[in-house]
Amino acid sequence: MDRKTWDFLKVNHQWFLLFAAICMFGSLLAFTMTEVENVELSDYMIAEAKNVVTVAVDGIELEVQTSSNTVAGVIKELGLYIGENDKIYPAQDTMLTDVNFIEVLRTTKKNQVIAMGGEELATREGITFSYEKVIEDAELTAYSAGYEHTGKNPGDRWYGVTFTGTTVEDGRTVAVDPKVIPLGWWMYIEGIGFRKAEDTGSAVKNKRVDIYYDDNDFALQFGLKRNVMIYVIGPNDPRR
Repeated sequence: MDRKTWDFLKVNHQWFLLFAAICMFGSLLAFTMTEVENVELSDYMIAEAKNVVTVAVDGIELEVQTSSNTVAGVIKELGLYIGENDKIYPAQDTMLTDVNFIEVLRTTKKNQVIAMGGEELATREGITFSYEKVIEDAELTAYSAGYEHTGKNPGDRWYGVTFTGTTVEDGRTVAVDPKVIPLGWWMYIEGIGFRKAEDTGSAVKNKRVDIYYDDNDFALQFGLKRNVMIYVIGPNDPRR
């Protein structure tokens, strides 16, 4: 190294050190961001991973896409009511990698289906039925299969298909919070009639029930109705 080069480096060594530090920091930052993106992508892929399993319960079969890994996780995710004497096959700790079909068997006691509810009786529309509980301050909203409510149009995949896999039906289908009303159960809604919990919704929480109507305009104009009484009955249609 000649004298001129050495003198130049001595005078400007601080700038060279600063430049080197900036380069090193930039490389480290780029590496860190790459790792973060990889982790986020990995987490996203894990979150999006779905198992597909068929659940047979209360006379219906549900084809469910779930992120759960066990039978118990699927039961919890669906919000299914399980009586103390009901049986689940396979066992709840079974991994979904080992099974693609889950069956919930309702057992009887003294010739009465336990899941049908308690001894309380009510009569509506000429039908006397027992019920599990009463919700006295429920909220009602309405929806249709149209784009305004579901983001789907006729011909789209899953158009008109409920969370439980049934096809929506005016006069039967409602969406509920499974933590409050079990999916697959019937209810009587004052001022509306007998309906079945077949669907869920992101805005359907706690005591809110979303009633399905074919008429999209009617559903849009339905609004919000408060303090409605609902009799939660059980998995069997009391009219049959």
